[in-house]
Amino acid sequence: MMKESSYKTTVSKIKSVLEEVSDDSQIAKDTEQNEFDEFLKDDTKTDKQKREVMLGRSFLSKDYLSENFNHEQLKQIRLGLKNKLSVEKYAKKYYNWKQMKEIRLGLESGINVDLYLSPYFSSKQMREIRLGLEDGIDVSSYLSEDISVAKMKKIRKDLTYNKKEK
Repeated sequence: MMKESSYKTTVSKIKSVLEEVSDDSQIAKDTEQNEFDEFLKDDTKTDKQKREVMLGRSFLSKDYLSENFNHEQLKQIRLGLKNKLSVEKYAKKYYNWKQMKEIRLGLESGINVDLYLSPYFSSKQMREIRLGLEDGIDVSSYLSEDISVAKMKKIRKDLTYNKKEK
């Protein structure tokens, strides 16, 4: 059995640790707050970029501020974070905002976006792959950056039609 003095000592130590953690947490919050404030005061940032940061302030991390994403890219990241998606799949500078949108939409629908994560796919190619995956068809026959969007669309529609006929 723990003696009362030993119990009080343990409780005191726990309180001390909790205070330290609370202080560290507050320092981290203050640092992040300063980084958001600096971003918003930065004259090189557009009003649209600042707007997206303000809208996503509660869940955008400072990591996304330092990448210098444009406002449309920030919007796709913000929407993904808002929906609790794995935005690290597309929160990369080499994707344009339309590519980010196609990846985000795929994540929202629960498909395997890994099949079209290549930045060499145009956003329209990504769309055709995403739509095919959402329709439950095998997209391997048009899973190539070398196939035009028009051809991808035709293949997808043919495969979707054939699937419905069966």
